Amino acid sequence: MEKQLIFSKKYLYLLFGIHVLLGLYLTSLYNYLLFHSLAELFSIVVACGIFMIAWNSRRFLDNNYLLLIGIAYLFVGGFDLIHILAYKGMNIFQGYETNLPTQLWISARYMESLPLLIAPLFLRRKLKVNLVYLMLQKINNSIELTIQDNGEGFDPREALAVDSSERGLGLTSMRERAELSGGSFSIESTPGKGTVIKAQWPI
Repeated sequence: MEKQLIFSKKYLYLLFGIHVLLGLYLTSLYNYLLFHSLAELFSIVVACGIFMIAWNSRRFLDNNYLLLIGIAYLFVGGFDLIHILAYKGMNIFQGYETNLPTQLWISARYMESLPLLIAPLFLRRKLKVNLVYLMLQKINNSIELTIQDNGEGFDPREALAVDSSERGLGLTSMRERAELSGGSFSIESTPGKGTVIKAQWPI
């Protein structure tokens, strides 16, 4: 009886998913603006859900990996919401045509991908800080991500001089990923005075 109940629930979930996809497809045929708004709203709900899970579980986490990703996705959801409002046909931001929503969408993707690149730094440690400053900005012809905290700090030369067998989850991995993706990576830190990490990519 229990197996039949579980099977029927899975069947109902499958039917629900098929109907949602079919509804979205028919919506795209009827009105693309409506379809685009529904699809983006779904991604915003997912992004906010990730933030709520990460934020409410922060007391039980041994590191700040998920917390950083969760906070980043909150901002991604905000950028995507503004992207919806700026989309051509919404008539909220006048005089920008398709340039503004395109730039907002690209900014949201940078905001989504760069924290995923940086997050492995926090996989094995919990920050002893009470303030973290995260900024993504365009400087001339490049995108710069800055992460700054007021924590205990450390010696960057010692941290980056990690044996190759221990690489993959810390600063060395971040530097390698930034350079492999065509960017640059720098870190400034002094024991007792916090840390500033910068990654920059040409555009």
